Formats: sequence, C-alpha cells, structure tokens
Amino acid sequence: MKIFILIISYIATICCKSEIKNPNNIKENIVQKNKETEKGNIFFDYDEIDFYNINFEEGRAIELIENKEKSNIGKLKYEIILGETPENIKDTAFLKHIKEVGFIHTKIETDKFKSINKIFIEKYISDDYAFACAPVYRDILIFKKKGEIIGIAKICFSCQQNIIIGTKANTINFGHNGDYGKLRRILYH
Repeated sequence: MKIFILIISYIATICCKSEIKNPNNIKENIVQKNKETEKGNIFFDYDEIDFYNINFEEGRAIELIENKEKSNIGKLKYEIILGETPENIKDTAFLKHIKEVGFIHTKIETDKFKSINKIFIEKYISDDYAFACAPVYRDILIFKKKGEIIGIAKICFSCQQNIIIGTKANTINFGHNGDYGKLRRILYH
C-alpha cells in the first residue's frame, strides 16, 4: 500500500512540475480563454420578435404522446412541444393554431434587442456539453423583418437545448457562457 501511495505521489509531482516548467501553458490557457469569448455573426437581422410560451410541466410529456392521435390540436401540441415542428423557415402553419394549443403570445420590446443579440450570436468555445434529457420546448421566439418570419428559435430552458432555424450563422454553441439563464431573465423579467 505504501508503494502505491509513493507511486501516485511521484506521478502527481511530475505532472505538477511539468505544468510549472512550461510557461507557454499559461499563455495557451489565456489565449484559449480569450478565444472562448470571441463572437461571430448575429443569428438574425430582425426588427420584431414574437414570443410564445406555454406553462407545461415536463412530467406531463406522456400525456402529449397519448393524446397526439386523438385530435389535430393534440397532434400539433405534441409536435410543437416535444417534436421538431417547425422543420424549416417556411413551415409556419403551426402558428395559425398555436394559441389553441395553449401558448401565450407577447411582443418583445425593442429595448431588449441588444441584449438578445448578445445571446443569439456565433460563439467559439473549446468545451462542449449536453444534457441527457428529452427537451420540452415551452418557449418559442419568432424573429421577423418587415413582417416576414426570418428565424425561429425553440428553447428548452430545463434541458438547455434548442432548435434554431432560418440563420446561416453557426448555432452549435448557442447557450454557452450562461446564455440560457440570461435569455430566461430577458424574457421573464
């Protein structure tokens, strides 16, 4: 047992010393931290945002699955909250019945656009993470330019997952750096 502890201590000492001996490591870490905060293109050029949200508990997801074949509204509710609807930017038929499904509509005030742009922007980061849960999309943002829909973002705040369509920007790192929390505060305060 003593030999095992000595070996582990020796390995830890070597690792620590190599870290200290390499001053470039410190420089690389600083460069990497700066790289993580670099930003690219904003996702959408818009002049209006419609916000739809629904009060729906995750535990009721089974209910959506069971009811999806019982009515057109049941099917639509399932497709919006748990599914991939809309699949593309032209797939906007769901909006005609979104209030029947139970979503509430509000307009986002223009004074919040600058803060939203800081979230809906390309990010370059090194570490990626994902939650292992099924998303429940209770929040939908519809981005418009001159009355025309140019982008849609479905957000699951609890799983920190999204579906974003209508942009040519790279959306893969959306939500990093606490952006889900920031967006939630913007939308609900």
